[in-house]
Amino acid sequence: MKVLHIITGNDDGGGAKHILNLCLNSKEKMECTIGCIGSGPLYEKAMENNIECILFSPRSFIGSEAADYIIEKGFDIVNFHGAKAFFLAKFLKKKLGLPMVATVHSNYRQDFLNSGIKHLLFTQLSISGLRSLDYFICVSNYIKSILNVDGIAGRKFVIPNGIDLNECRVFSDCKEVRKSLGIEKEDFVFTMVARFHPVKNHSTLIKAFNRLRAEFENVKLLLIGDGEKKAELEAEAGEGVIFAGFRDNVLDYINASDITVLTSLSEGGAPPFAILESAAVCKTVIASSVSDIPHIINGGNGFLADPNSEADIYLKMKEAYLNPQAIKAMGENLNRFVREKYSMERFSSNYCDVYKTIIEESKVVKI
Repeated sequence: MKVLHIITGNDDGGGAKHILNLCLNSKEKMECTIGCIGSGPLYEKAMENNIECILFSPRSFIGSEAADYIIEKGFDIVNFHGAKAFFLAKFLKKKLGLPMVATVHSNYRQDFLNSGIKHLLFTQLSISGLRSLDYFICVSNYIKSILNVDGIAGRKFVIPNGIDLNECRVFSDCKEVRKSLGIEKEDFVFTMVARFHPVKNHSTLIKAFNRLRAEFENVKLLLIGDGEKKAELEAEAGEGVIFAGFRDNVLDYINASDITVLTSLSEGGAPPFAILESAAVCKTVIASSVSDIPHIINGGNGFLADPNSEADIYLKMKEAYLNPQAIKAMGENLNRFVREKYSMERFSSNYCDVYKTIIEESKVVKI
């Protein structure tokens, strides 16, 4: 089975990790190629990992270049990821006799909240592209429900994220990581790994942390990521907030922390990669009670918090701080839960089964 994944080359978020994981861990089941719309972090990582990759421009889809390539290479299915890819799929549909599917990684109505003009224009283009497709892979039941509410017709499958815990590696010593960031041995560290985007809700987290910091001086909030909102967030942050920027191996930093935090207003993936990566190093999480997360995080493996409530986030952070032995046990529980429910083997097998179903159904439709 030959699969082409279409996505923007500058993607460095959950969608990129999703595709890279699939391509690297499903070679025995399918032959995957990544078609990058422009270069960027995803394109570079694909090349580093010897994944077959081709660069496209948007004009490749409007003209015949992309369609000719797909036909020449003999792909069985084309999978689109992200707003730009969804829109460009419209230009391929009439040129190809192949099944085309969209993997929806996030609430597409919130993808462009950080830009008023883009939000108005690109959101509608994304939805227009989605409406042109017949098959959808949703990374959570939450995403499936959004498509249904918006009346987007078509066959929908749910495939949660996966992770190979045995392949997760910590490269830097915990003490050295903390020292490099000015974190003392006795400090209690909360870490959040997320781009600085309104939907990630850093502002409410920082306000909650500032309240905690007023009570306990040895707490630190480590923010891993970057984005347009960084300057605004730096202005809101008080003592103890560390902006570490984008980091390649986030496991080193999660491992050097005491607990991770995810205060998003919504999350597409089930589980979000921040939770999977925390589980990889046996760290528990304080996570927003949104999307599919309440079905993943429970009292035994982590904390749920209302992302709209600064007070609730503060209380969960305080509870974690006051119970270091309990959160250690929760982290071990989360590791076992993820190992059982969200293995990479299950992830890649689910994709293979869905692709086979779509290809067979497409043949029936043609007849």
